[in-house]
Amino acid sequence: MLTIRATQKEILARASFERWLVDHARQFFPTECATLGTGGTLDFIREMAQQARRRGLTEGPQICSYVDLAFTFERDFETRPWAAELVAEAAGAWSEFTMDALFEAAMAELDPEASLGVEDEEDFQVVEEDETDEDEYAEAEPEDEEEDEEDEEEDDEDEGEGVNRDEQPLGPGSGDGGPER
Repeated sequence: MLTIRATQKEILARASFERWLVDHARQFFPTECATLGTGGTLDFIREMAQQARRRGLTEGPQICSYVDLAFTFERDFETRPWAAELVAEAAGAWSEFTMDALFEAAMAELDPEASLGVEDEEDFQVVEEDETDEDEYAEAEPEDEEEDEEDEEEDDEDEGEGVNRDEQPLGPGSGDGGPER
């Protein structure tokens, strides 16, 4: 009978997670991975995952977020002005909250318009709810169901006109909305 010890399970799990991180990095950071090469990508991921663990991050998503930030802003991202204060507040005991705050700060750094930009309570606005009577909507006359079904059938027929979906290529560069490579 084969016995797998706890330490062996941990090694297997870590290797599996590293393979997953490499696949993830290749998907989301293809240029950086191509520059580093296969061995360099694995070394970078191992170094950043080890650094994340030294910070107290133990969960896969937290470690992945740390690695993502390192790929995006380079391995010294913790020293960037947008991150330094959060890192100092964590005082070496990072948590999911720390990673969430760092990720939010990173997003604001990448796209300042996309961040919430809420500095204090004065930035919040109270919006009055519309006081329309909900019963007003419930009492509205339902439309004739036969007319609705006919309209839906016509819409379905219109969508397929002049389009042979078998001839349209899918994938990068096909105009399908997917990422260009």
